[in-house]
Amino acid sequence: GYVGTIPGYYGLKNVTVTASTGQTTTTNIYGYYELTLPNPWSGSISCQKGVWQFSPYSRSYTNQTTSLANQNFTPTYDSYYAKYSGGSGTEWAPYRIRYAQDLQALGEDPRDWDKYFILEQNIDLSAYAGETFSIIGIASFDGPDIPFSGTFDGGGKSIHNFHYTNTNVPIRMSYIGLFGSVNGATITNLGIVRPQVDGGQAFAAGALIGCMDGGTVTGCYVDGIVETSLVKSSGPYCGGLIGQAHAGTISNCRASINVTGQGIAGCTGGLIGASDANLSYCKAEGTVSGTDTVGGLTGSYGASTPMTSCQADCIVSGQKNVGGVVGVLYSPIKECFSKGSVTVTDQ
Repeated sequence: GYVGTIPGYYGLKNVTVTASTGQTTTTNIYGYYELTLPNPWSGSISCQKGVWQFSPYSRSYTNQTTSLANQNFTPTYDSYYAKYSGGSGTEWAPYRIRYAQDLQALGEDPRDWDKYFILEQNIDLSAYAGETFSIIGIASFDGPDIPFSGTFDGGGKSIHNFHYTNTNVPIRMSYIGLFGSVNGATITNLGIVRPQVDGGQAFAAGALIGCMDGGTVTGCYVDGIVETSLVKSSGPYCGGLIGQAHAGTISNCRASINVTGQGIAGCTGGLIGASDANLSYCKAEGTVSGTDTVGGLTGSYGASTPMTSCQADCIVSGQKNVGGVVGVLYSPIKECFSKGSVTVTDQ
């Protein structure tokens, strides 16, 4: 069955689906569930999740002996409760994010991924470790692409202890970050402090964004140069702030974190794994290690405008195509420099 407003598009994840005889399951990242019951079976199934209400309230069955598909439920947010910590999601009255539960709720409701948000205080996400945090904006090879396309104003505040370990194969969760996939979004003045991100086999991983496909990121940073803070991945793209940037503008951002690209081939960078987005006034520091195409700031750069006024203060190492600022350069750079060390192991 399916729990969502539009099958295959706006699904609600982590809904508990329970049979009256005690069997239970939860919906996956797309809102689908499968419940195994005795044969024959009589009883009812119902859904439960926080302040959500479901229609129908339950589904009843008598002496059921065959499998059934499309046993669907439609969720609605209980209007008695304020959504997030207030606001209406418009430019003039953005949804207010004040608590970890607000961010989790945002990740669970794709219907709001084109709305306006503002972070009003620092948030600690340490209660959501492993894969329990609901990544905002998803893309995969076996489900719908639903990127975040709204506006998120960090308000100069920060999100602490974003710890995520991806165990899905690439087709199930392609992009890992606080925002997994963004397209045309605006994310400003937001800090990510002491993250631990293991992208596993994801296509792209970063502390803030997995994959950026247009939009604007400005005034954002990652602060994590302590022993336990890192971003790593065995997939193709790995960066301290953003895993992969196809297009858009990134300015006045920085990353202070250790980055490890463990894939046999791919792009690894202290700030961005690979960037075709325009970069200016950005900085990276820490340790950056990978195999092929490794750079202190970005593994590769191929934007339509020159990279401008960027710097890297990193210890960079890799097997080939390794550079202090950029590993592989397809576009000009100006007024950029590196003052860290570079080690190439495959001469």
